[in-house]
Amino acid sequence: MVCPWDPIVNLGDVCPSGLTPVLVSTSAQFQAELANPSGKRIVATAPFTTTKVWVVGHDNWCIVGDGNITSIHDGSSGGANGRFADVNNAAVTGVKFDNGGNGVWGVTISGAYTGDPDHGRPVTDFKFINNEVTGTKQAAIQIGGIGTNRIDVKGNWIHDWGTIANRAEGVYVGNGGDRSQSDATNVHIKGNHFARNHTGASSGEGIDIKNNTGKNGTLTTANAPGETFGIIIEENYFTDIGMPFNAVISVGENGNSNVNTTSFDADPGPTTGIFRNA
Repeated sequence: MVCPWDPIVNLGDVCPSGLTPVLVSTSAQFQAELANPSGKRIVATAPFTTTKVWVVGHDNWCIVGDGNITSIHDGSSGGANGRFADVNNAAVTGVKFDNGGNGVWGVTISGAYTGDPDHGRPVTDFKFINNEVTGTKQAAIQIGGIGTNRIDVKGNWIHDWGTIANRAEGVYVGNGGDRSQSDATNVHIKGNHFARNHTGASSGEGIDIKNNTGKNGTLTTANAPGETFGIIIEENYFTDIGMPFNAVISVGENGNSNVNTTSFDADPGPTTGIFRNA
């Protein structure tokens, strides 16, 4: 298990059923399978380092790292170390995503912003379980994009992330600008361990949910209500989190009025639940 603490729930086998096992032990083998992963349970049987884990436009697959896969961001382009878009019925487990200070995000699940190449490429029925994410410039995990639905982020070890002030979230859901363009629904964030955020920045949140209100609570054409709802945040563990200006968990627009707490700076919406986090 990658996470240094046991997830609160026994997650069992997170892969979709009926997949064909494919064993890989090198980066070359792994990347060859990523080119067309549909129908496959890709299992790493020996440790190796690879450069980026990107899957776009493929359904029904699973990556089982078993702690053997370390994905680095080599700085050759911006964007994410792990990139998943236009995907349905898939899972990633047991992979370490180490940006090493390169790129922007650790992992993106669809595209939250209009200019993002993955905008309009939703991810549905996706599980991101028992992985490690570290060394990012901005958010460790970003979730958004029109139609993105039923996302599980559970049992992950998210640490030492964020070098850009005000952009250093552990898990970021939605879009703080034009949320009408970013509806992420039914996202379950559970049993994750967050530690040592903002390694070079001054602010940000452990978990930041941009919910269904307009920007700063004011509805305009550009900032109409989005569809970010059905968010559950429970049993996450936060250690060594520094937030001079923001909250451990923020739901709403800016959420910068409270310190070391949960902040509702704008209308949090009726369908965001926060339960027993420490």
